[in-house]
Amino acid sequence: LNFGDDLHSPEYLAINPMGKLPALKYGDTVITETAAIITFLAVVFPRAKVAPVLGDVKRGEYYRWLFYTVNSVEAALMEVAFQFPIQPAMRKTLGYGSMERVIDTLDGQLRQQPYLLGEQFQSCDLVLAGLLMFAISSKALTPTDAMQAYLARISARSAFQKMNEISAAQLTQLGASTRYFPPRQTGVCPSMLGFVNTCFTRLLPFKTISAGRFLFTGRLLSKNALTSP
Repeated sequence: LNFGDDLHSPEYLAINPMGKLPALKYGDTVITETAAIITFLAVVFPRAKVAPVLGDVKRGEYYRWLFYTVNSVEAALMEVAFQFPIQPAMRKTLGYGSMERVIDTLDGQLRQQPYLLGEQFQSCDLVLAGLLMFAISSKALTPTDAMQAYLARISARSAFQKMNEISAAQLTQLGASTRYFPPRQTGVCPSMLGFVNTCFTRLLPFKTISAGRFLFTGRLLSKNALTSP
C-alpha cells in the first residue's frame, strides 16, 4: 500500500476501519495500534526476550510504561506540536496533566536506570524511543540530559544500527525519505519496521505487516533475524 488513498480503499478499510497504520494480520486475527502489535509479538515470540514473561511481576511495570507512553506522553507531545489551546481549568480532566509533569515523570525514571524497566532493553523502550525521536526531530520536544543519554544508548545498539541500514534501503526503494528522523510532512516513521526487523524477522507468518505508524507495505520484511542486543 502507498500512504494516502490506499489507506481508505475498501480492501484496507476491511483490515482497519480507521484507515490508519500500523495493522497486522496474524492468521485470521487482525491487530492494530503499535503498542498492541508490539505486546502481542513479544508474547507470541518470547525467545526475542523483549518483554517480561507472563506471570512475572515486572510485567505490570512493563504495562505501566507502555500505556503511559501511548496515553500520556503522546498526548502531551501532540498538545505542544499542534499548539492546542488548553485552559488551566481543563488540566484537571486531562490524563497527562501537563507537558511539564510528563517530562518530569519520564526524566525521573530515566535518571535511575539505563532503560524503562532497568538494565535490559524491552519493547516498551522501542515505543518510547520512537516517539521521543520523532518529537525531537519535529521540534515538539527539547530532551533532558537523561533523555539524550537514553536515546544514545538505544541508538548505539547494534540491532538499532542494523535496522537503520535495512530501513534506509527499503524506504529508498519506495522513494521515501531515508532519514530515521523524518521531517513531519513525510509521514514516515520506521520504528515498527525496526522492531520487526530487529526482533522477529523469520519468525513471523505474516500476511500483512506495517512498517511504521504511517507507512504500510507487505513487502518490507527483512530476510535477516536480528536479535542482537
